[in-house]
Amino acid sequence: MDTGIGHAVRSATRAAAGLLLFTLIGCPTADEPPVPGLPPTDPSTLCSTPGASRCDGLERQVCVEGRWFGVETCQAPRPWCDPEIGCTTCAPELPFCAGSEVWLCGAEGATASLLETCAVDEACLLGACLDACELAEETESYLGCRFLAVSTPNPLLDPPFWEDFAVAVANAWAGAAAEITVRQGEQVVATTTVHSGELGVIPLSLE
Repeated sequence: MDTGIGHAVRSATRAAAGLLLFTLIGCPTADEPPVPGLPPTDPSTLCSTPGASRCDGLERQVCVEGRWFGVETCQAPRPWCDPEIGCTTCAPELPFCAGSEVWLCGAEGATASLLETCAVDEACLLGACLDACELAEETESYLGCRFLAVSTPNPLLDPPFWEDFAVAVANAWAGAAAEITVRQGEQVVATTTVHSGELGVIPLSLE
């Protein structure tokens, strides 16, 4: 005959067994690696001001529910991304180069006005007219206006050639002659003119 006490004991035993089974199934053993969590969130994709906008390269993004979402990718004929305006023809209110001309972009990024035309001995770079020397310094080119001439011994040459030292100068700038000055310390030791597209050789003394 089943009593209330016996029924309660059996129910408690089944509950304890179910709890033990759940515990064994739910927890990994020492031989099983834990399930990895979600990958960390990239902070650059998070934002805090709803409706704010920014440019990520050529993509204009808007802040929605704490994350940046792309709304348009800028390309020709409107290749410039402005965070407030969107895709524009040029960078609003900034100068830019068009060949040898400097133009100023309008406030809306859709129109531009001519500021100046660079001289024959100048080139346009980053919205400004630069002469050959300034251009070489800005672009860190191997072409330039300042060089050091260094003599190096060559034991394979006969002695008569040991004192034969010179520098060669090429003028790669189109349309303008280059005035060359060679100095040893503060002393000017040679001067010459090399016309556009030509090569000049300047003999020098090793003394």
